[in-house]
Amino acid sequence: MRRWLVVASVVVCLGLASSAAAGAALRVSFLGEAASVSAGSSWGYYLRAWENGKPWTGEVSIAVTTLKGTVVDHVGLFLFPGSRLGSYIWNSKDKGRRFRFVVTFLQFGKPVGTAAYVVHVT
Repeated sequence: MRRWLVVASVVVCLGLASSAAAGAALRVSFLGEAASVSAGSSWGYYLRAWENGKPWTGEVSIAVTTLKGTVVDHVGLFLFPGSRLGSYIWNSKDKGRRFRFVVTFLQFGKPVGTAAYVVHVT
């Protein structure tokens, strides 16, 4: 049985020029399988985003970085219809290190927010 840990629930203000979007906020829920993962194993995550009570649609760019921000792996660029269930296989060579699993939310190709999860590879 897998346990899910609530990682982040954040509110991100959108920097859109439209007056209709003024004051709108992007709410994000980021759930990760665990804060630590065995090297070489799969790690599951679930993202949800909504704005004004409705699912937010756009794109997400996902990357794995060091704690200092150096990109180690670009997981991919995905269409985001309001939620995403995915998994990532951590490199067995990274045993004993900590990384950030960073999700950048994009609308019309421009970043509107980020969410990150720190993972310790054991």
